[in-house]
Amino acid sequence: KSFNSQLRRYEMNKQEAIECIKNFSEYPAIYPCAIVRTPSVIEVIKEMDEPKKVKVPKFMKEFLDFCKKNEQNGLEAYHGLFNICSSWPKDDILAWSFEDPYRFVNAFQYGYEVEEVEEWIVRVKGMYFLNWGEDGTCPTFVIDDNPRAKLQAKPFIKSEAQSLAEALHGSIEKA
Repeated sequence: KSFNSQLRRYEMNKQEAIECIKNFSEYPAIYPCAIVRTPSVIEVIKEMDEPKKVKVPKFMKEFLDFCKKNEQNGLEAYHGLFNICSSWPKDDILAWSFEDPYRFVNAFQYGYEVEEVEEWIVRVKGMYFLNWGEDGTCPTFVIDDNPRAKLQAKPFIKSEAQSLAEALHGSIEKA
């Protein structure tokens, strides 16, 4: 392969770039008014940052895993966002994806990992909040005398837990 075709490879990492430059080090690259020395170029490449894995919320990891399992690449998955089935948290996925489309595609290219988010639960008078009942207006709780009650409680990010605790006249604690 030619030097230019090697450099144009989009997925070339730092080590591959260094090897590519070393392979062509027999001849210094001559440009108008400058000779570029191979060791100098290699030092610049070594200082470059490697792409980092994209931090994603848990719901996005599950969605991206599903897309990869179905052999979609980043662009195919991005274009298919409007066809998400109802079992996914569609609004959350769309909001996260459209906030920064490059982040979405980079997750496919460089990999992704779940961002660490501190989770909080809501406690009201000896009970933990589970969810809003079938009608969506009545809160459902689990009594805290059950050893697994805390594990059954619905976790929230801190701001959401605080808002709910205020509305229900309760308090929050770490999940």
